[in-house]
Amino acid sequence: MKYLNNAKGLTLTEVLVALSIIGFILAIALPSTGMVFNNRLKSISNQLSLDIRKLSYEARTNTVVKDGDHFKTYKIELLHPTPSYKVHTNGVITEPDLDLNKVEILGKAQKITGNVWELRSIKMLEFDGRGRIQVVLQDDIILTYDTIKKIKLTLKLEGTNQIKYIIPNPLTGSTILTDVEPVPDP
Repeated sequence: MKYLNNAKGLTLTEVLVALSIIGFILAIALPSTGMVFNNRLKSISNQLSLDIRKLSYEARTNTVVKDGDHFKTYKIELLHPTPSYKVHTNGVITEPDLDLNKVEILGKAQKITGNVWELRSIKMLEFDGRGRIQVVLQDDIILTYDTIKKIKLTLKLEGTNQIKYIIPNPLTGSTILTDVEPVPDP
């Protein structure tokens, strides 16, 4: 049998080796993209939760300026429809240094008299001199800490089923960060 010296092409072994290398690389790379999105959502929700607790502490330890029904000094402004928020600390406005692209931030409040979440979105969380939270809804209705039963902030990553919930306590300013959707109190 004669062998060709100028044969061109790949042998079956070479093709199988190349395919197994490609498969191995994809098996490692594809699951890690989900971890990147999950870590991004986790870091954003951790930062927002930290900002709420920090502003509550700052409001308790510093002077709070009130303008009519609004507290001007310490507040978190949720920017709808853009996926962002601003932190107002004693006249200084900052935005988190995070990639909030494709992250939806929604806030809802449950009044003390009802057992369902309000359908209106939260526009702002303001903090009084004792660190308590006052909610300003999108239609500028103000819910004070003594009329709110529960606050729920939902962070959802578009195109995935990844959701984080932040439940700030209106009386203390402390927060709970969870993956499980909270239910309204009876």
